[in-house]
Amino acid sequence: MAIGDASVFLDPPEAEIPRRAVPDVTERRQMLSRAVDYLNKINPKLPNFYAKRFTTSFEELRAPNDEKVMHKGSVLHRAGEFRATVYFESGQEVSHAEGKEERGLITQGVFGRILSTVIVDASHSSTQWSRWEEGPNGPVAVFQFQVSKKESHYEVSAGMLGIGGLGAMDSTAYHGEFAIDPASGTILRLVLEAEPELGSSVERADIMVEYGSVLLGAKVYTCPLRSVSISAGRSPQLEMAMGLSKLRQVTRLDDVVFSGYHVFRSEMRILPD
Repeated sequence: MAIGDASVFLDPPEAEIPRRAVPDVTERRQMLSRAVDYLNKINPKLPNFYAKRFTTSFEELRAPNDEKVMHKGSVLHRAGEFRATVYFESGQEVSHAEGKEERGLITQGVFGRILSTVIVDASHSSTQWSRWEEGPNGPVAVFQFQVSKKESHYEVSAGMLGIGGLGAMDSTAYHGEFAIDPASGTILRLVLEAEPELGSSVERADIMVEYGSVLLGAKVYTCPLRSVSISAGRSPQLEMAMGLSKLRQVTRLDDVVFSGYHVFRSEMRILPD
């Protein structure tokens, strides 16, 4: 699972890219315009709902100034499973853990806000055609983007990773890609790869989110089905020996599955005297 998840941030093999004609400039602009229209129409119409979030975490720890991993047998080893219920109400996300709190890269806004942020940032930055892909319902158009720190509204915070933790990051430059249905503009996948500044304790903060059809009430909406996040950086670890403070390299990968979508309603019963 960990190896497969890490590969989502790589380009697909050449053999898996469909041999289709590259759309001209007008067609590409129309696709991007449909994606913007899709966001403007779908996000305000999402009902209040809740969903179950199941996270499988993997971790790699490296000792200070040592290339050997501290966990023998595998580079990324299973570090725990976490369950939570995520509530989406009036455009806001609130999660309630069921047991242990999740650690690692904390991703918020996957139910809409993160999409709008990226599309707006990309519209003021560099966006270009990447490739075609084959989706379950036909061809999928993939665009790449590059956003400078000046234009960025992408913020990343990393939670506790073992002992110590990765600190908060302000808005950071980032790049990535989004895959859309060329006919409807529906966004099917989003990839973000942060570009932390030199000297930052956070060295990597990448997110991939896949979207699909979900039945909420009597209507079908496009919502997150799965996400993968990778965070890496230096974590301060106090060492008793010699009274020195050492740094530990931490890499964490989270595999997240969203399921159990339900419309969230409040009910009131009036009882007669």
